Amino acid sequence: KMYWLYLWQNAGASVNENMQLTKALEWYKNKSKTNYAKTNVECMRTSFSSSATNMFTNIKFNTYAYNYYLNEAWFKGELDSMDNYPKDISENTIVRILNKSNDERCKSENWKLWMHKFKQIYREQGCDVDYSNGGDG
Repeated sequence: KMYWLYLWQNAGASVNENMQLTKALEWYKNKSKTNYAKTNVECMRTSFSSSATNMFTNIKFNTYAYNYYLNEAWFKGELDSMDNYPKDISENTIVRILNKSNDERCKSENWKLWMHKFKQIYREQGCDVDYSNGGDG
């Protein structure tokens, strides 16, 4: 709990992953009894359909605009947050929302490139990412 509170201290309403990583390193350096564990099986999963940051600058895809359209679709009742649960929100749903936006910054084909690259990072760490988006891998 204290670690989480430390990471988010003075964060305000924004997510700054670089600041969180810096604080995580500070926490590790200053806490002598920091413990880590690894389970034999994955006990937590993440979404591969969205992120808070633009991490792949070589793909013409703006995650900020993308998240705006997802939020707007949810707010208007056009996106069911439980769509395809327990898997990630279906690709068809996301493609529909992006195509409706008609925004050059977040074309559905670029989102697919972005999402596959995002998954690859986790694959390289040995994670099972094929459960998301209906197992499209």
